[in-house]
Amino acid sequence: MGDQLIERWCSLDDLRVAVSRAGGIRGITRLRAAVELVRPGSESPMESALRLVLVDHGLPEPECNLDVRGSDGRFLGRVDLAYPELRIAIEYEGRHHQEDRATYLRDIARRERFEAERWAFVLVTDGDLVDERRLVDRVRRRRAERSSDAQRV
Repeated sequence: MGDQLIERWCSLDDLRVAVSRAGGIRGITRLRAAVELVRPGSESPMESALRLVLVDHGLPEPECNLDVRGSDGRFLGRVDLAYPELRIAIEYEGRHHQEDRATYLRDIARRERFEAERWAFVLVTDGDLVDERRLVDRVRRRRAERSSDAQRV
């Protein structure tokens, strides 16, 4: 909720000031801890939830909504979450990605552009968030693969 709040209603600094001034209200300790997890750039609540699952399970924090350019400087697209140093894109695929044929076809073409630039994808659906450990293991494996690939180059 905090990620969405700072995208629409106030700045992160405004939110931090408001929370720091609040006192004596029920849950203020949790609210102060939660505000430290708020990040600008999130474009959906599910992206925020996905980012927090990864961080809560000990993975490095991925960048939010990263604009990616190819080796020739052309815009490839924006990814929900990324480990750019490893060229890993993590995409939350809502139902519209599966149900809308035009979106589905655009997603395929987009992934092909990224893969031509040696980016790897981890695709995530709402079902993946039910089994967080399995999801985190997938991301860890992809990071390990990409780390060992980088060492070979």
